Amino acid sequence: MGLRRVEVELGEPPPAVQLGPEEMGVGVIARWRGRLTGFALVPFPAGARIDQPTMAALLDARFAGAVLKQRAQAELEARTPPAEPDSPPRLSIAICTKDRPARLARLLDSLAAVRGGVPFAGRGQRAVGRRHPA
Repeated sequence: MGLRRVEVELGEPPPAVQLGPEEMGVGVIARWRGRLTGFALVPFPAGARIDQPTMAALLDARFAGAVLKQRAQAELEARTPPAEPDSPPRLSIAICTKDRPARLARLLDSLAAVRGGVPFAGRGQRAVGRRHPA
């Protein structure tokens, strides 16, 4: 007993599917605008015919939330200006600590390593330096 693999593009009308006598459901690979959205295993009786309205309802139930997330992400990406390729991303970090300069220094060294060894500059570095001079 197996499953019928069905690949769908969620922006297009869904296909009707006829299962064979040995197929006990479908394995749906869903994409939206060519990007993988999800995968679902859905049981059906052997030999069942899954018409377009049934397949559309199945796809809506299983993948609507994922498509909504992808659409929101695409919209945000379209509205966000691209970062300059050579500049690291800007990041603000609040570190709540008191009287632990060695641990704070170790944390800042770890963060600098993540940044490829680029040291912290600007206001944050000055604030740490005023409170805990090396």
